[in-house]
Amino acid sequence: MFYMKTDHDEIDRIIFIWYRMGKMKLLDIRNINKTYKKVKAIDDLSFSVDECEMVGLLGLNGAGKSTTIEMVATLLKPDSGSIFYKGSDVFKKPEVIRREMGYVPQNIMLFEELSGLKNLEFWGKAYGLKGAMLKEAIERTITICDLKDKINLPVKSYSGGMQRRLNIGVAVLHMPRLLILDEATVGVDIVSAHKILRLIQELNRYFGTAVIFTSHNMQEAEFLCQRFLILKQGRLIEDISKTEILNHHSNLQEYFWRKVSTQEI
Repeated sequence: MFYMKTDHDEIDRIIFIWYRMGKMKLLDIRNINKTYKKVKAIDDLSFSVDECEMVGLLGLNGAGKSTTIEMVATLLKPDSGSIFYKGSDVFKKPEVIRREMGYVPQNIMLFEELSGLKNLEFWGKAYGLKGAMLKEAIERTITICDLKDKINLPVKSYSGGMQRRLNIGVAVLHMPRLLILDEATVGVDIVSAHKILRLIQELNRYFGTAVIFTSHNMQEAEFLCQRFLILKQGRLIEDISKTEILNHHSNLQEYFWRKVSTQEI
């Protein structure tokens, strides 16, 4: 655990979360569409994400999950529709979301020949962190991502789980208000996956980071997220809370399979 709780710490945390959780709409996606070679990848998709919310974006392969988050991350532009971050159009003012967003793609984006420390230094400077602020950010990230033992070794010597944690560390160096993760635990063992999920959970709990989490692992999504968006053939077929699901179904996986196998498009 990277956060040593005291009574005062807990009070401060609750006040901070209350402040951040004024139900402010952080992200607002309105009627976006995307077509690849006459195939509709995203079809009139709309949803929003509030401050501090943890949202699971679910669907079968080809449902449109990665395309959606690439558009949110301003890596891909929709054919039509709009995406707003804190009220600003992300394609007219991309710097507004980019400076407050952390994006963790499915493929690990690290310099394998460099040490973990050098990777953090590089990306910290890319975020505009300097001097004492950069040093503090790196030290915090090393701690919360549990990287201390191998931080000076080349990334290529890391286990898959440690590379994934460093990949997340790079994305949260600047303490983003929105963290987007695409299959963050793919290819790692169960222990490493659990560490990654705990890391994401604690970033949300103690720093108020809003999270969009894509995964094919329903157990991980259920553990982490409070709300779920289910896509099928590029369309949103369900927007539902975890509480609503578990009030009527034994688990998320049962509900998900029932939904995607019976829902007509």
